[in-house]
Amino acid sequence: MNTKDINKIIKLNPDSYVQIIKSKHKDFYIKINSEYSGKTFGEKLYKSINGEKKCKVCNNSTKFKSFIVGYSEYCSKKCSNVSTVSARTNTLIEKNKQNRHLYYETKKCLVCDINFESLIYRNQKCCGAKCSGIYVSKDINRVDKIKNTKLNRYGSATYVNPDKAKSTCIEKYGVDNISKTDYFKDLAKNESKKRFFDNILNHKLATVAIPLFTQEDYISTDKNNLYKFKCKQCNDIFEDHIDGGHLPRCLKCYPYIAGFSHNEKEIVNYVKSLIGDIDLIENDRSILNGLELDVYIPEKKIAIEYDGLYWHSENGGGKDKNYHLNKTKICESKGIRLIHIFEDEWVYNKNIVKTKLKHILGKLNEKSIYARNCVVKVIDDCKLFLNENHIQGDCPSSIKLGAYYNNLLVAVMTFGKKRKSLGYINKDKNEYELIRFATNQRIVGIADKLLKHFIKNYNPYKIITYADKRYSVGNLYEILGFFKIKDTKPNYWYFELGNDIRWHRYGFAKHTLSKKLKSYDMSLSEWENMKNNGYDRIWDCGHVKYEWIKKD
Repeated sequence: MNTKDINKIIKLNPDSYVQIIKSKHKDFYIKINSEYSGKTFGEKLYKSINGEKKCKVCNNSTKFKSFIVGYSEYCSKKCSNVSTVSARTNTLIEKNKQNRHLYYETKKCLVCDINFESLIYRNQKCCGAKCSGIYVSKDINRVDKIKNTKLNRYGSATYVNPDKAKSTCIEKYGVDNISKTDYFKDLAKNESKKRFFDNILNHKLATVAIPLFTQEDYISTDKNNLYKFKCKQCNDIFEDHIDGGHLPRCLKCYPYIAGFSHNEKEIVNYVKSLIGDIDLIENDRSILNGLELDVYIPEKKIAIEYDGLYWHSENGGGKDKNYHLNKTKICESKGIRLIHIFEDEWVYNKNIVKTKLKHILGKLNEKSIYARNCVVKVIDDCKLFLNENHIQGDCPSSIKLGAYYNNLLVAVMTFGKKRKSLGYINKDKNEYELIRFATNQRIVGIADKLLKHFIKNYNPYKIITYADKRYSVGNLYEILGFFKIKDTKPNYWYFELGNDIRWHRYGFAKHTLSKKLKSYDMSLSEWENMKNNGYDRIWDCGHVKYEWIKKD
């Protein structure tokens, strides 16, 4: 389609041109959707012809109005005011060049610091109505005057009259609150759609597929509503739903394989690529007397279990709180180390899991660097580093230490006071928890160097830490001088049915559920309320608690 054809369709059908182009010129519709960014198809189409317009004052992006109108001239009222005041000032200056100084003076706005002209006799403090409103709201004398007036008239400095507000709303709109009108309901619905489209490109689904639908196409996240996506891996176009955070699935790249999951097969193939000619047994039930091992490597006495969230959950999969722990213990009794990989870890942190498997299988072949060549510093932020290199991602901490090699951050160790969420009350200021340790390459001795730096500079009496029994046997902490204290009980995470993301139970304490769930019954337990709202939970194997105590 050329520009002339597009303009003709829009001129004849200004309200339905999107649907017409979508139905009669499908290839063109898909091309525009995939090649141009924008919240609506109209905006993408406008960009393909005219490009994107910028604010005349600050050169920021402006709001798109419609295909016919295009973009706003200004990004905000502030820039519009600046332009208007500037134009008005220039006109007046031209008309009264000789005598203008007798009547006007240049002032600086007390809110935004922009210079503006005002008549000398006017006590104008701000450049426009918006800044004036902000200034007045911060004027303590004016606020005090309003409070005193309310106190004298009504007996309360914070008096409001909700009954009068309700009666006025009923008289004007037929409801006691303006938010209950159809206009505001539609406005809220449209705002919700707008927020959805503002966030969709930053959502995790954008990592696997490109949305080929617009705000006009979007109805809701219900499973019955299918939307078009373009696979980022093979560029095929397919349809899928986005209910409950479900990621669009390209069946060409991620087909359903009978007997086992695609992710499980990926893990098997990856492990095979690491161990080469070493024997690997798949889906064995003889070793654990009927319990299945997804992957077993007899020579290394290592087994790997892929735990799909649904099939390994308590309700849907029938796996109680001790299932994964008991399976791990049975393996230990036979001298086998069992690794548990949760579904979401392989989907979203595949590279971290692969590095862990390399380490466990002794296949870290990259060249080592040494801690003596690294410099340890206190750092302000390590969120990105931990999210990219630690299986549990970032966690709040008060002390963050980073190791630098050739001015590049290569390792992080974080500490903090013992967490209240784990049941601790911090009475002793010198007791800490080692919260996270992660590296992005093989660094000999770096954990020891980071820990010694912390001990030297913060003088702790006691440090505790935890090793996840799904992956770790705690060797590192014992090498660093920690002693095993106890095995903790299995912990659980919630996930929404149809969703492959886990949420830790700490975010679903019973006293917070009334604000988070659609349906909440105070008489029911946390677990019963979560089940009633479409959630299930999956249990881990617990942790090993370690402790380091300063020697006298």
